Amino acid sequence: MKKVLTIIILIFIFQVPSKADNIRDFQIEGISIGDSLLDYMSEKEIKKIKKFDYSGKYKGIVLPENTSSQYNDIQLVYKNNDDKYTIHSLAGRIFFIDNIKNCLSKRKEIEKEISKVFPSASIKRYEKIKHAYDKSGKSFAWHTRFVLKGGGQASVDCHDWSKKIEKNIADKLMVGLGSSEFYKYVDNEAYR
Repeated sequence: MKKVLTIIILIFIFQVPSKADNIRDFQIEGISIGDSLLDYMSEKEIKKIKKFDYSGKYKGIVLPENTSSQYNDIQLVYKNNDDKYTIHSLAGRIFFIDNIKNCLSKRKEIEKEISKVFPSASIKRYEKIKHAYDKSGKSFAWHTRFVLKGGGQASVDCHDWSKKIEKNIADKLMVGLGSSEFYKYVDNEAYR
């Protein structure tokens, strides 16, 4: 697992200009906020992938496994009815099935390293909050956001899903990037 952490950190360090202050300057697996999903796959391929919904404003997809060498998979989010499929959020996901303790430990390690990459970012933390998308109140999330002065955010999150919610939702660590607009929307939806 140490190797995975090192790889994640190196991805940020080598893909980040040293004085960048805008989220569009950063990448995960060569993808940036503001890119069109059409640069990476055809519309026909996009339409074949199962979507998930963010309260009607955004749609998300998970790229097929083996798309990433560093993560179990990559999640991308774009606005509904956007025929350009402009990416507003992307995250590399690493699964920690029934192992939230290791996820939280890894989250702290990654936070320390990302703090070095984004030294001027303000940091917001949400510790063990009820996950907004589980109405039973038995799923929890831990979020750390690095808010950049030039716009957008980087994040490191752990999700601990209740076994009763859905069988195909896995506990996971997410290392993500998102536009200011997307995180404002998510914060209004999830943390109100």
